[in-house]
Amino acid sequence: MMDPAEPRRSFHATHRRPARTLAGVLALGVGLAPAWAVGHEPDPGAPVTVAATARVESDEVKAVRAEVASVLASMRASVLAGDTEAYMAHVSRADSCFIHEQRYWANDLKKHVPVSFEFELGEDLAAEPDLATVGLTMSWTMRKPDGSEARPRKVTYPVRFVREDGVWRYAGEAWQKVEGDRVIVFFEGPLEEVARGIADVFPGVREKVQEGFEMTVDHVQQIKLYATMRHLQASITLSYTDGLGGWNEPGEAIKQLVGRNTTGESSRTVLAHEFGHVCTFEMGPKANQMPWWILEGAAELATESIGRGTKALKSNLRKSAREGTLRGWDALTTFGEVKPADQGAVYSQGHHMLGFISERFGRTARNAWLRSMAIGATLDRATREALGVSFDELDALWRAALLADEDEPQPEPAPAAAE
Repeated sequence: MMDPAEPRRSFHATHRRPARTLAGVLALGVGLAPAWAVGHEPDPGAPVTVAATARVESDEVKAVRAEVASVLASMRASVLAGDTEAYMAHVSRADSCFIHEQRYWANDLKKHVPVSFEFELGEDLAAEPDLATVGLTMSWTMRKPDGSEARPRKVTYPVRFVREDGVWRYAGEAWQKVEGDRVIVFFEGPLEEVARGIADVFPGVREKVQEGFEMTVDHVQQIKLYATMRHLQASITLSYTDGLGGWNEPGEAIKQLVGRNTTGESSRTVLAHEFGHVCTFEMGPKANQMPWWILEGAAELATESIGRGTKALKSNLRKSAREGTLRGWDALTTFGEVKPADQGAVYSQGHHMLGFISERFGRTARNAWLRSMAIGATLDRATREALGVSFDELDALWRAALLADEDEPQPEPAPAAAE
């Protein structure tokens, strides 16, 4: 739902909504038989152990391997201590997107410290004076909410370490890349074809989504492709286990799960959703503090710009309204605290409400509403200032529209005084 000229987002299941699992095998392109094991002892300060290797390495490579292993041992100790700053000291400063992603990852350690955590280097280390690439296996176990141990998890992928200011730092995956019009798509192994397809379609998706948000995002957009759910989840935080198809947080790359049949064209919906998040986060420094249902509703609305329909959405929500099963907004507000049974409503109710606001008050008013919250206004204050009604009145208008036989906006109430 939105004003006639309005662009419209989907399955993203991004941060957040359970999504279908896409088939795909992570092709690493490197041998990963363990040669160096980091942290196999439960003691965070345990020395790095050296396993036998059949590979013949030069003295220079051996020296780099020892230095990289030392960095990983310190990173492991930081993880087990829940020490965000100590961990971040070992992260490369070269890429602002990667720094934001790693900061989000490390901040989660303040709340979720793993029971066990290990790094293991592969035998395939290649070294240059200021760059080292190698296969890395990360293994960990978290605690469940009831205190018991969850199933162990493991992920393996090729990584880079770079020498900065005389010290080696972790620089993340050893991606390949395809560049397009103000977009860089990072990928691994056999994903080049889909990466090129995404680089081709993204500029058109970006144009349509920006039109809806009445803004232009100037930076070059990074998109990172993941062939397995496990790898994508592990790139977010160690504790993240929900199914998802994409992800974006302020300052981060768009992350997308791709499968065997993924193409650039089939990626347009998830790209629209995730770039809808990018646009929302550009609106102000406190954008990510908006209620979760608003963030996801805005991103879902963005998918309509590339042709996503809303017939089923409207029908399902009308049915919920008539049966009295709509969720209260407070139950959909805080990411991480919404009950699993309510998470779908974050997307559906948020999407429909954002569309209703667009149709009832117009695109510009809707964007002003979002910007007001993005710079720190409360939900009620932003609603009064941008839409001329209280949030309770807006909610009543929305529910009345759902119960009506048609989608025509309801009569406009007298404007409420601003707080």
